[in-house]
Amino acid sequence: MQNASPGTPATLTTKADSVANQATIVKNDEIPLEQINSIIKAGETEELREGFSVWSLGALLVCLMATWEALATVVASALTNGGPPCLFYNYIISFLGTLALAASMAEMASMFPTAGGQYHWVAMFAPAKIRPLAS
Repeated sequence: MQNASPGTPATLTTKADSVANQATIVKNDEIPLEQINSIIKAGETEELREGFSVWSLGALLVCLMATWEALATVVASALTNGGPPCLFYNYIISFLGTLALAASMAEMASMFPTAGGQYHWVAMFAPAKIRPLAS
């Protein structure tokens, strides 16, 4: 119960009430109604703070992609087979492919934000016949 001043009735707020209030704020035309209802029933709330800037995300990207280590393994073959232009265009094509992969994973993460990540998404999006094997 919340503290009430004298003369006013005390109100009891439950977790379901606060989730229902948040659902009206979060409601968006792009999110299917079934997904909103399942989130409300599960009692989930947004708790993630966004603390990254563009520069810190870029630095994290370079570290996690192991860009320099991967580049070191292909430098010799790229220089002998195609020269510096091959190395340059290979880096651009790899960047665009990684960007497309990150965009598709970000889309799935925005639809189904779970701790399981890729394992959970494969189980949800794979055809029913291969679902157990794929995930």
